[in-house]
Amino acid sequence: MVPFKGRNRLKQYLPSKPKKWGYKILILAGSDGVLHNLEIYTGRAVQPPELADVGASGNVVLRLAQPITKQENYKLFFDNWFTSVPLVLTLAQQGIHCTGTVRGNRLPGVNLMCDDELKRTGRGSFDQKMAMVGETTLHVVKWYDNRSVTLLSDYTGAHPVTEVDSI
Repeated sequence: MVPFKGRNRLKQYLPSKPKKWGYKILILAGSDGVLHNLEIYTGRAVQPPELADVGASGNVVLRLAQPITKQENYKLFFDNWFTSVPLVLTLAQQGIHCTGTVRGNRLPGVNLMCDDELKRTGRGSFDQKMAMVGETTLHVVKWYDNRSVTLLSDYTGAHPVTEVDSI
């Protein structure tokens, strides 16, 4: 969100953000912080016909990922607003791996431990499920820290698990 309070049709109001008014800019950046692609949110966007339709939020990722070389094992990471099974499968077909936090309602038929069970098991506990969809292996991991976090990935799961000493 780029803060802006002036008059403009592109200005957005997001009540949960620290800067509530401004321009919403969606960015594809490398691990070094270099910007590779961006899209200024303008409301409903037209999906190019050569790209699959995987829902409004997933379509944003597909449009931003267009400059990524296919079949080169690049890895994308995104949050739960974008993550869905159709998006992960579409990117996997293009040879782009991805991992993202995911909302439970976007994983129909996946039975993971409930939050109370994970909490009783203790901090650091997790539950993992794997599924083959076509030629793609999907990993779903629900992990408990201060609260539960659910991840969806097409290339990594919860293992190996190791102990870490705190300083």
